[in-house]
Amino acid sequence: MAVLAAHDLTIEYATGRGLLRAVDHVSFTVEEAGSTLGIIGESGSGKTSMVSLLTRVYPRNTARAGGTVVFDGQDISALSAEEYRRRVRWSRIAVVFQGAMNSFNPVLRVGRQVGERLLLDGRLSKREVTREVERLFELVGLTRDVARAYPHELSGGMKQRASIASALSMGPSLLILDEPTSALDVSVQAQIMNLLKRLKGERKLTYLFITHDIALAADIADTIAVVHAGELRELGPADDVLTSPRDPYTQQLLASVPRLHGDRPPSFLAGAPPDPLQRPAGCRFHPRCPRTFAPCAVRPPALVTVAEGHMARCWLHADAPGTAGAAAGDAAGGAAGAAGTAGTAEDSGAAEAAGAGSAGTASAEDAGRAVDIDAPSREARR
Repeated sequence: MAVLAAHDLTIEYATGRGLLRAVDHVSFTVEEAGSTLGIIGESGSGKTSMVSLLTRVYPRNTARAGGTVVFDGQDISALSAEEYRRRVRWSRIAVVFQGAMNSFNPVLRVGRQVGERLLLDGRLSKREVTREVERLFELVGLTRDVARAYPHELSGGMKQRASIASALSMGPSLLILDEPTSALDVSVQAQIMNLLKRLKGERKLTYLFITHDIALAADIADTIAVVHAGELRELGPADDVLTSPRDPYTQQLLASVPRLHGDRPPSFLAGAPPDPLQRPAGCRFHPRCPRTFAPCAVRPPALVTVAEGHMARCWLHADAPGTAGAAAGDAAGGAAGAAGTAGTAEDSGAAEAAGAGSAGTASAEDAGRAVDIDAPSREARR
């Protein structure tokens, strides 16, 4: 039985220009406890909106949210808001949010904020909560006296460690990490990544690791999901996706990363992600794709199985097993209705909009270092 199974996740936001679909019928599973699913993609692709769907913490302008989430055999999407808060949030599923600097109230001591959920739970006395917070700080590499500090007295790396301690406070088995190192310099990133890998091994934690940084995903993920314009583009074992990508979008992302071995310079993904409210007909990536051919601008491709446990969304694989249709019929049928689907979609997006800082354009972080993703080792990520 899968640890986490998400099916048909969809979320739409109300904007001044109409409904914006940030996540468009996305499905994935995390099969093993203690494993990591890495979710990568450009800014504005819908990654953070997936967090909203999994945690049921929605922006105020959310117009519709749907889909099914089964966690440890229980359909948690069927729980009421109060049941979810009491039985799931933080006690079974917790989040390390993007931007630790914004995760803490500046006028309250850090220890009080980390221990707040424990106090509300009511099972520990105030003295016991204080001791537990100090233990959590030591677990993540902080000294006990940090509990008495205010957020502005901590460095970026210390704030991130405190955020991780807060997420661990109720003993969850699934941790959602939303860009946990995006505001940190490279040396502190490495420290946080080593901490996450240590905690994963010691506590048998399952991670959803959301990032635009392919190097970080290569370092920790067992399975990788690639998202673009609100939909899943590729999903498979990390070793396969990183060394044998089947989707042109994934191939372009990987080509933007400097390599330790070989003399091929990194290339850049041309153009920008589509307007979230005016998606192109056909494949959403086709205006930027170097391998576009006839059906791409006409009908959207399906997500099909291209190898065992490996799926991709591209007309190049239309004859792959499990397509249940084949390219010829789909291309011919699509040519008749070329008006296509003017999609709606994007991330809270408007929040992350227009692809600034995208993975495909090799962010300053990525360009500043080379990474060996030619032969990733599953054992090395554990």
